[in-house]
Amino acid sequence: DLWNPFDGQRTLSATALERYAACPYRFFLANVLGVRAVEEPEEGGELSVLDRGNLMHEILQVWVQRWLDTQRPPWPEYARDPDSLRKVADTLLDEAEEKRQLGPPGIADGLRRQVLDDLEQARQAEAKRAAAEPHWHPRSVERKFKNVKLDAGEGRYVIIKGQIDRVDEAPGGRRRAIDYKTGKHRRDAAEAFRSGYLMQLPLYLHAMAQDDRGELAESTAEFFYISAKGGFQREPLDGRELASHGSPDAFTPADELAHVLQVISEGIVDGAFFPFPFRTAQKKLDDTHCKWCEFQPACNSQVAPRYTTKQRRNQSLTADFEQLVANRIR
Repeated sequence: DLWNPFDGQRTLSATALERYAACPYRFFLANVLGVRAVEEPEEGGELSVLDRGNLMHEILQVWVQRWLDTQRPPWPEYARDPDSLRKVADTLLDEAEEKRQLGPPGIADGLRRQVLDDLEQARQAEAKRAAAEPHWHPRSVERKFKNVKLDAGEGRYVIIKGQIDRVDEAPGGRRRAIDYKTGKHRRDAAEAFRSGYLMQLPLYLHAMAQDDRGELAESTAEFFYISAKGGFQREPLDGRELASHGSPDAFTPADELAHVLQVISEGIVDGAFFPFPFRTAQKKLDDTHCKWCEFQPACNSQVAPRYTTKQRRNQSLTADFEQLVANRIR
């Protein structure tokens, strides 16, 4: 069947959109053909970077859910108590260690200390914010959404699904979506959606507005970096930036989001599933990073020459995609 994101039957996620924007061929393999990469265990049996991030997400989820179950003591007091998080972390880390998911004893001890240190600093950041904003508190964790309709330009729409790590609320119906990140901090993270990268925040803002029947302008969404690598920074996106469209001569963030969705969706409909390597800040193609792709075994190693040939033979097929790439490196 034709994979048509405009037909109202297919759904897209932030991950799927980002995958196409990074490399259309990766999207074709993963989302159209349903190919799954074989996961290789980390050397020594220790947690992979992804698994470590998932474990930290789970610990924070359980920590917040325990407060939601009783909502006592008040959130600022709960967040201020180091034992509230440490007990949850110890329990889940013990379970992971029993399953030997943390690796051999020497590695496991170091990894445990690192995770606990990161979580404690993240808790301190939460406590500081809660003290400064006592009217805000968690509303839900692992908030799923589906059938969220987003403008993809020219009167067409795409349907989005996903899951928000956490939603906070304040009086008056205000909402704040929080997406935990364990990687390196990016100062432009909240604006990266303009190039099809890091799409979560604008999608979360629309999901909260549509699911809760609230005002987009009353919501915010943010990346919260919960590790020392990310410096425990926050990168917010205000819903007011997505609440209004501009003119053909003055694009707003709302227009840019619609354009990204249009480029990706039309590329999918047109079957534009060419492999794309990487374009550096000097605008040169570089396929050395392809060796880290999970689908590298299913892809020819000469990605840059293949893309150059495709671009030369059918420039119209790659023109809009190149515009997204230009937004990423400008």
